[in-house]
Amino acid sequence: MKRYLSFLAAIVWTAALNAHTLYLIPGVWNEHDAKFAMYYFNSDGTNGWSSYMVSIGNVYVGEIQDNYENVIFVRLNPSGGINWESKWNQTADLYNPNANMNCYTITGWGEEGQPSPGEWSYVSIEKIRIGDLYYKLNPLTKTAEVTSENDDWPYWSSTLTNAVIPAKVTYYFDDETYNVTTIGMYAFYGCKGLKTVSIPNSVTQLAGEAFEQCTWLTSIDVASDNPIFSSANGVLFNKGKSTLLFYPRGKSGHYTVPNSVTYIGEHAFEESLGLTSITIPNSVNGIGYNAFKGCYSLPIYNECFYADTYLVEVTNTDLTECSIKKGTRWIGNDAFADCQFMTSVIIPKSVFSIGARAFDRCFKLHSVTNFAVSPQPILENVFWALDKSKCTLYVPTESINAYKTADQWKDFMPIIGIETGVESQISHIHPQKLIRNDNIIILRNGKTYTIQGLQLQ
Repeated sequence: MKRYLSFLAAIVWTAALNAHTLYLIPGVWNEHDAKFAMYYFNSDGTNGWSSYMVSIGNVYVGEIQDNYENVIFVRLNPSGGINWESKWNQTADLYNPNANMNCYTITGWGEEGQPSPGEWSYVSIEKIRIGDLYYKLNPLTKTAEVTSENDDWPYWSSTLTNAVIPAKVTYYFDDETYNVTTIGMYAFYGCKGLKTVSIPNSVTQLAGEAFEQCTWLTSIDVASDNPIFSSANGVLFNKGKSTLLFYPRGKSGHYTVPNSVTYIGEHAFEESLGLTSITIPNSVNGIGYNAFKGCYSLPIYNECFYADTYLVEVTNTDLTECSIKKGTRWIGNDAFADCQFMTSVIIPKSVFSIGARAFDRCFKLHSVTNFAVSPQPILENVFWALDKSKCTLYVPTESINAYKTADQWKDFMPIIGIETGVESQISHIHPQKLIRNDNIIILRNGKTYTIQGLQLQ
């Protein structure tokens, strides 16, 4: 996930943490309402029973723990329990096979008291194609998960333009109906011809990266009666539209985030190369990891990409100083990471959030000016690899004590007070020069200033 558990982890068939699926085809021997179970054992004497195997047409499905070496399929009296006293017939002692040999077909029961002959083969009902889409089926819950065409990259080889996900599918093998409840991990990943997706009311789970690398996708439409998700103008939201989940990568131009949104989800706009600008309302108080990473058509200011008031990342890592735009509210995760030549940065008072590793490996930073009256809460890795004891921190004079006790900020030495009014004089310098000798000198329009804002003669 990255972001959502795999199918077998999310929908657990048995209590075993490390198990795999086995199939049994008993032929005509399922008559008289016979039930089937697996007895598994090791040479050291450890053993156990599975639950009753589940019938899917003429195939019985069950799970066996990986740490058992051998298995016996047992045909049981339906009026008894899962025990040897209820046994009608059994197979020979069989080895616990791997995923490429998972189905045992009984070709007949032997003479009285003898185990049945049979052979191992391969069968899979976990991934099937119905119409244009692929599904994984869970016979216990009668639910289906939309999955990718291929298990590894490339996840899609065929062309799919419009994906209309049904609320139910019927599998021809067992003539059972399954509710489509999940769009799985990588379900449409890299399906480059995909333009539209329609999601029914039955889908209540959406895995991470389901629509990533769908460079032509322009619209996701969700049924209005879906209890978990919603859509507007082709963009995916939670039901109440308080969280923006996914912006289709094929959309282009300007986008205005609705006023109902309070959170922009992780990776929501990542690599949206057609996004040229965005308006983020004041209702938004949180932006997830890498929400705008790789949006290289966004506006640039002072060699930084901006998604409205969110500083995404630098255009190159060779810059030596940066004055962050006034009005910026967020500094994104990894925004200045690896700017190993940067010696100084000015943070305006409007910034209230600084993302993880924002200044990671900025080894040469020797001055940070932060005009925020209240120190922003930051993680330990924001200034990772920086010796803060050799980096001067300039903060509003009235806030010196607050910074000296704030986690991470307190490690800067020295911490020097500056007048808050000086921000209007230096926060828009471009280009600027900050030089650390005994004092910091600011060059602006041919004039020089102290960090306190006093013009030098």
